Amino acid sequence: MDWQKFIKSTPYELYIDGAFVPSASGRTFDMVNPANGEVFATAYEGGTEDCEKAIQAARKAFDEGPWPKMSPRERATLLRKAGDEFAKMKEEFAVAETLDCGKQYMSALYYEADMAADAFYYYAGLTRLVEGKVVPLGQDVLNIVEWYPYGVVGEILPWNGPMMMGCQKISAALAGGNTVVVKPSSQAALTMLMLPEVFERAGFPPGVVNVVTGPGALIGDYLVESKDVDMVSMTGGTETG
Repeated sequence: MDWQKFIKSTPYELYIDGAFVPSASGRTFDMVNPANGEVFATAYEGGTEDCEKAIQAARKAFDEGPWPKMSPRERATLLRKAGDEFAKMKEEFAVAETLDCGKQYMSALYYEADMAADAFYYYAGLTRLVEGKVVPLGQDVLNIVEWYPYGVVGEILPWNGPMMMGCQKISAALAGGNTVVVKPSSQAALTMLMLPEVFERAGFPPGVVNVVTGPGALIGDYLVESKDVDMVSMTGGTETG
């Protein structure tokens, strides 16, 4: 297989407010294939300025944009479209995950890529199962339960399964009407830098999904400490947590 046809020769960009952009500093980092130690691609390295832009884009998309105001059916339609678009790029994503993580290609193609696409379909279906309820507590007393989108969600991902886990985390947050800022591991960021193309093709509003690279001690901490981030989902080691 000629894997080079799937990999860009120019640096992969961050994705902020519906646009692919270089980092504010212009710094890049090498993507290294752990199987042979060879550099196969480069990407822009984000900093706190980039992270803040991504957070504010997600904040604005949540506070002022259409995404959290959409009906579950409307969000489900876009999530299914994202699953369809991901499936069209399945081979490209599998190659990227293989090179970036040192995984077996057939496993990445027929297991992890399939599970990643399925996450969009699964949560698309789940959006329409989230219902309010009325619970009688006694005479003339009712307990009313309603569900609302929570806000901006920071997604911090590990190096050993970013494609599948990233799609699962992102689609779960989106299904609930939230917006996201994704911070992949610098050791395996490629599939998450490719993923915004899926959301663009599916027609997601700007700012709903944002992706920023950078060191965990810098970008991860910035996400966690930001007052404009309402929730953080982190998968990683206890030291990082």
